[in-house]
Amino acid sequence: TQAIAGGDLKHRIPLTEDDEIGAMTSALMVFRDTAQAVEDANAQAIIDNADVGLIIADPDGTIRFFNSMAVKLFATNPEIMIGSSLLTIISAAERETFASSCHAVLAGGLPDHIVQTFQGLRSDGSLFPVDISVHPVQQRNQRRLILTVHDVTERERAQALLKKRVRQKTDRLSRINI
Repeated sequence: TQAIAGGDLKHRIPLTEDDEIGAMTSALMVFRDTAQAVEDANAQAIIDNADVGLIIADPDGTIRFFNSMAVKLFATNPEIMIGSSLLTIISAAERETFASSCHAVLAGGLPDHIVQTFQGLRSDGSLFPVDISVHPVQQRNQRRLILTVHDVTERERAQALLKKRVRQKTDRLSRINI
């Protein structure tokens, strides 16, 4: 009872005899299974309605969950991603920086999360800019990382266009001044 109340919904409940304790054990098993189903349904509803890529990884960087938006962003499928390294979603040139950021978040203290722009790596090898927010999360008895991933290709294009226009205007004003 204490293990289940503490959040360990996978705790094995030993079967007992056909008496009051056995009846209580059966009721506890129904409660545990119902609590697990409700928890799973609530989490799935949140995940299914997210407009961002959501990835959950173990402290060693092993991907444990890859939602449908992450599948679209990285042009892959979850079967390939589950069990693979978190580093496979980032360009090779930025993997060390990304890994350091993830380790810093897991270590606790400051910062308690990061938000950085990286070059995401799709399954076809193409790169695209992504904002990745990394937070620690406690899932029952395990500390993991949860990442939210946003494709920022349009923002990057808009910034590049703005820089180009500012440069053109500056050049034009410089010529006028001369």
